[in-house]
Amino acid sequence: MDSQYAYAPAQVQPQKPALPGTLKAGAILVLLAGVAGVGSLLANLVGGKELLREAVAGALAREFGDSPASLVEGPMMDFALEEAQGVVTARTSVLGFVGVLFLIFGSFIWARMNWARITVIPFALIAFLMWLIDVVDDVPAIFRILDATGMLAMLVALVIVWLPPSNRAFRARKEERRARR
Repeated sequence: MDSQYAYAPAQVQPQKPALPGTLKAGAILVLLAGVAGVGSLLANLVGGKELLREAVAGALAREFGDSPASLVEGPMMDFALEEAQGVVTARTSVLGFVGVLFLIFGSFIWARMNWARITVIPFALIAFLMWLIDVVDDVPAIFRILDATGMLAMLVALVIVWLPPSNRAFRARKEERRARR
């Protein structure tokens, strides 16, 4: 008896290889650095000058040898707060912008887009500069915590997204794209 199939045999699609742990961790760390950058901007927008008051009073006391209480409400404090707010707003604006980019790049790195791990490097250098300045400057603890978190996360991410397992995953995606053409 000759059997005929009424349907075509199923074609087996090759399964997409699992993402290596290095790539997952790298993408998550880039996302964490992005959250730290955006968090700095949000902390500045929400806290405003009042967030900076204690740090500015401490800096004035170290500079002029006065007790912080005598400087809290004077014109010197108002001027110093205005200046500090401008500087911190500029830094956190840059970090907020770069943070949003890191959120985008982290998503694309997770999707194994090689251009994202290359493009994140110059923006990471900009963020490192801002983070380093904030870590050593007289800023409130929230900024130091967010900056140190972002700096450490991005440093580790930049290393592990270039490790051999991550490289293989990016190459595999490139080969998949070539095979579809």
